[in-house]
Amino acid sequence: MAPYCKGMSIIQAIVALITRSAGRILNAIFGWAVHALFGRTSARDQTTLSAIVGAAVAWPILALGVALPKIAAFVFARVPLPRSVPSSIVRIVWLVLAGVVPLVLGLAIAAKGRVARRGEPVVKRLLRGFPLTLGVAFAFLIMFVSVPLMRLAALARRENSTDVPLLTDADAYHDVAALIVEHLNRHGFELRAAEPGWWVKAPTRLLALFGGSAFAAFVPQQIEHFEDRSIKISFYASGVVLRGKRQRMTWARALIEEAIVHSEGLETSTTPAQDVERRIRAIWRGMDRGGSSARDAPALLRSFDEVGRALASIDVDYDEWQALYRQALQLDRALRGERPLLGESTPAVPASARSSGEREARPRRRHPRLASE
Repeated sequence: MAPYCKGMSIIQAIVALITRSAGRILNAIFGWAVHALFGRTSARDQTTLSAIVGAAVAWPILALGVALPKIAAFVFARVPLPRSVPSSIVRIVWLVLAGVVPLVLGLAIAAKGRVARRGEPVVKRLLRGFPLTLGVAFAFLIMFVSVPLMRLAALARRENSTDVPLLTDADAYHDVAALIVEHLNRHGFELRAAEPGWWVKAPTRLLALFGGSAFAAFVPQQIEHFEDRSIKISFYASGVVLRGKRQRMTWARALIEEAIVHSEGLETSTTPAQDVERRIRAIWRGMDRGGSSARDAPALLRSFDEVGRALASIDVDYDEWQALYRQALQLDRALRGERPLLGESTPAVPASARSSGEREARPRRRHPRLASE
């Protein structure tokens, strides 16, 4: 009995690890989708719009309900329907829901979306929700399946995997990736551009295919993926996924979070948190432009004090709050004239080798502050 309990404990720990890590990635993609479709919104609007996008994510289950009505009902409600309830009635309910969700998304895009649609017929606006729903739903479905599989593959190879939330638009995406990779390579990594797997490319391609102009400003044309012998890094529009040996991956994540503050990428997804994060980035931009002189210091310190007051009163989840708090601590160190904590640290680096599928790395533009470390 004892070996059985021990085995079950190990299985439960593995499942919990995969579920927790996959949940972070899916939450980041969800926040990115809401931001990409609707831009900056009020907290009240964001709740409503998030619910609409959430319904679009669940659309495959609604479609499944048309074919298997009672099974889909059990998946949603966790309560089996009595045999006395006709399947045909339940099927009609699922069919109506599967049709209504895309229409509601199309209506929300027409009313609150980033892309103006003045003068378009109402019917066309409503129908636009169908391809958008398909794109969002299929992208989430692929991530929902592929992320746990990547976690299991990493465990089988005795590797670790983690992710860093990082929301970017199409314009900033490549610059953010270039900044991060350059920072990593100057601290002991030897990352080179490589061809990403289908599970990395598929979600972005689906969003571009079905989303059209709604996602055009947020879906990059080419996915950034880099490898060396110790680590693999994939850049999504909603975050960075790392796989490799634990010590190297932990070190890489710390360096990524150190570099992010000098980029246009955001680690938070809710409007209140992003407002504070943008204040932090504004101070960094002032310092990166040489604004740490005695003349500019009082204004920067006043802005930093405002960030501290905002952190004391902001109402967000702890994951987002601690990301803001860490960024504030990094900024506080810089305002005191101190170097980044990891600025002069470089651990031992294993010999690296290119894989056969690697592409040549493009020239990278060095960030002025990070280049001076």
